Amino acid sequence: VTNPGPSIKVPVSIFDIIQPSVPYTIQFKIENKGLNTLSWSLAKPLPVGLMVSKLSGTISGSNFENISLTFDPTSTLANEFDYQLEINSNDVFKPKVSIGLRFIKTTYNTNRAPIVLSEIPGIKLTSTPTSISLISSFSDPDGDPLVFSAKSGNPEIASVSISGSSLMVSPIASGVSLIAVTATDIFGLAATTTFNTNVSLIVTGLEEVETKDYLMARPNPFEKTITVYYYTKDAGLSEIIVHDITGKIVWRGNQYHEFNGKNEIEVDGFQLAPGIYNCTLLRNGDRINSIRLLKN
Repeated sequence: VTNPGPSIKVPVSIFDIIQPSVPYTIQFKIENKGLNTLSWSLAKPLPVGLMVSKLSGTISGSNFENISLTFDPTSTLANEFDYQLEINSNDVFKPKVSIGLRFIKTTYNTNRAPIVLSEIPGIKLTSTPTSISLISSFSDPDGDPLVFSAKSGNPEIASVSISGSSLMVSPIASGVSLIAVTATDIFGLAATTTFNTNVSLIVTGLEEVETKDYLMARPNPFEKTITVYYYTKDAGLSEIIVHDITGKIVWRGNQYHEFNGKNEIEVDGFQLAPGIYNCTLLRNGDRINSIRLLKN
């Protein structure tokens, strides 16, 4: 049975998480569940920063009215705002009702991914590593700090390493390698750009020659030991020599008399200091080929 007198109904509470510098607006209902007209008004002045679209009003029987409420979060230094919005009415059973307001300010916002500001141009290397600053290549729309990473498509041609916002590219052997550089924000969103590295290796103190006899090493870069693979088209006496960048011999394998075909030898580089080394294949005392090794 509908109450013949005015009967007020309002939300028990309004709660939300809001941005710290953007005014927040929400609507709530004042309902009249009775048959007679409801008269209502705010019981007390509102605090600074809180506004409503109406301070008082009347609502006919079995009807409602939408009220807009706006809170300015810059009106208080506190991160949380709590207030009881009290409303008086001519409802004899509920002459005063209240709505609990609770707003929490947060700096959280929808995160946006980093962007590539400018592509990194391709580079050409001979025997010296090169450093590339990544600061001008990436940006984050939200100002988030970025963490950089890089990967070489062919680490046997060129190796990469990151120190802060600097990329170091080191030549290992002649050829082309695609380098991918990624910037990642603190929320895990990322942007990637790529560029080619063309290596024309110049070996210190040795002349590089073109030959059908190949020479390669894995893993390269290495930490302790590295296996050198080579192919010779003629039988003869083979020898593997490793030089540092000054030309000093730091490792020398025994000479082996071998037939033509595929061969391999393990180089113990545990005692070698981190850096770049030249690995040379000698055949019957003549230099056949050289590659670059990188010790991590």
